[in-house]
Amino acid sequence: MAYIFECYHCGIGLKAQADQAGDVMKCPDCGGSVNVPHAFIEPGTVIGGFRIQKLIGSGGMADVFVAEQLAMGREVALKVIDPLLARDSETAENFIREMQMTARLEHPNIVTVYDAGESEGYLFLAMSKVQGEDVDQLLRREGALPERKAIRIGLSVANALDYAWSTGEILHRDIKPANIMVDDEGNVKLMDLGIAESVADDHLPKPVEKGETERFVEGTPFYMSPEQALGRSLNFASDVYALGGTMFHVLTGQLPYPGEDPQAIMLSQINAPIPSARELNPRISLECDRMIAKMMAKKPDQRHGSWSELIAEMERLAEHPPAPAMQEGEAAPIKITAVKAKKTKAKEVPKRRPASTPRTSVPNVAAQNGMSFNAAVIWAIGIVLLILIFYAIFASVKSP
Repeated sequence: MAYIFECYHCGIGLKAQADQAGDVMKCPDCGGSVNVPHAFIEPGTVIGGFRIQKLIGSGGMADVFVAEQLAMGREVALKVIDPLLARDSETAENFIREMQMTARLEHPNIVTVYDAGESEGYLFLAMSKVQGEDVDQLLRREGALPERKAIRIGLSVANALDYAWSTGEILHRDIKPANIMVDDEGNVKLMDLGIAESVADDHLPKPVEKGETERFVEGTPFYMSPEQALGRSLNFASDVYALGGTMFHVLTGQLPYPGEDPQAIMLSQINAPIPSARELNPRISLECDRMIAKMMAKKPDQRHGSWSELIAEMERLAEHPPAPAMQEGEAAPIKITAVKAKKTKAKEVPKRRPASTPRTSVPNVAAQNGMSFNAAVIWAIGIVLLILIFYAIFASVKSP
């Protein structure tokens, strides 16, 4: 694909092909040396029969766009490798191998691949477009997820990885929250097998020999296994470790080994003690905490012996999550016991005073003396009248 860019010495328009990105060319007008920039992919650009609509994500070696597959009239997620990286034969071979492996995986928890190839100096991979968000976005929005929800996400990923391993001993090699999608219906999809490799194809690096100090390592340091950080041979247990680190992050909202220096983080993966997720989030059950610790064991043979073993444990926790055990100083959980009310016969229930009648502690003297209320009133009036008569007589006698 040809594109035009400006010479930054004289401003004249220069023409280049996508596979020339990164080259140095001489401007025919001013004679200055110019670095050929990367081709600018914009809405409307067509790559391999896919018309670009918009950019939705960028990674270490590729960009992901929403695109329309012209032949089928459907929207897809189109992954386009950086043209500069595509010129490197090893990188191109890795990307092509990804296409070949991903295309043969058909599983409800793995993103479906539609097409792959090369066009105008670009390598591309067309996948189904998942309507939803990745788990990394979910964590940023909600924070640490509840145990049952986290385990169900991990269980879906484990089923996908079990399928990939049993199909062709295929490893993902870069499991992390950003590579796990949850669609609008709650279905979990594993995506971005960008550095996945098949052990059966014998492409994995040899163990680091004594005296070696540097080796190119693929993956994300925050979640990679010790053996992957060391550049050693991998098997399914390496993906188990990365899934354990991912679940640690999902359950606590924090990374197992945080930091900014990739080398320091990888050294922590190799040498640092296994962190406890429960120490960061006491709501996590002991059983779940122990499962994650086993997944993140430093030695592969100390982790779960198979995906089936791990899946069975996750299924038990997902269906019957235990209550978190008490830590020292924690209050005992409140137990609510249902008690059936005893039935009482109507004649045994005392009559209640009407709500509008106030209660009083003053005794009814007239009632206690056996008189009715009306009689008592008459007697009181009579006594008052007698007192008034005697007072009037006494006053008339004293007056002159």
